[in-house]
Amino acid sequence: MIHYSDEAIVEGLRLRSDYIIKFVYKEFFPIIKFLVNENGGTDEDAEDIFQDGIIIVYDKISSNQLILTSSFKTYLYSVCRNLWLQKLNKRKAIFDKLSDVEEYLN
Repeated sequence: MIHYSDEAIVEGLRLRSDYIIKFVYKEFFPIIKFLVNENGGTDEDAEDIFQDGIIIVYDKISSNQLILTSSFKTYLYSVCRNLWLQKLNKRKAIFDKLSDVEEYLN
């Protein structure tokens, strides 16, 4: 498999290159899937988080706001990790609210 530099990945995403998008998915999705699965999520959750992460990265690239101070892999992982933590917090908040309601039903 061909490996691309961080600069090539960023430029490929900017240009919406099919090759780069496929590379990013093949190379980095398994890491995000592992993160989500190991922390109570499903494969579908992982796909959603990965897609949302790619959209965020693409938006940063498109608006010339992306400044990599780490590898692209680390940056994408951090974005997806933060998205997953936010989703877990929302789930916990909903669960806590449901638990509170159940107390009154007994």
